[in-house]
Amino acid sequence: MTISRKEKEKEKQLAIQRLGHFIKEGDEIYTINRYFSRSGMLRVLSFYIVRDNRIMDITIWVCHAIDEKYNHKHEGMTIRGYGMDFGYFAVMCLSRVLFDNDRALTQRWL
Repeated sequence: MTISRKEKEKEKQLAIQRLGHFIKEGDEIYTINRYFSRSGMLRVLSFYIVRDNRIMDITIWVCHAIDEKYNHKHEGMTIRGYGMDFGYFAVMCLSRVLFDNDRALTQRWL
């Protein structure tokens, strides 16, 4: 099922609004590499934050906020390519969307 550009923009704004309730400037976003292909050209990453001693999966909201695809099979963000730290890159993009600052959030691998 394809969604219209208008619906996609609405999903993006809703995701940004929801993330804005949970993520504050200076927060740390935790990433997990759920899957990678044999060639290394495809990865699936998941994103988490800790709030009130609880782990929250924010992956689908991150996907919508930075316009990346969600992989239902591996439950994470699909990223194609190699040669860079994609967890850091995705968190940097999220930081730019939420705070207009590439370094407002930090990233850590789990």
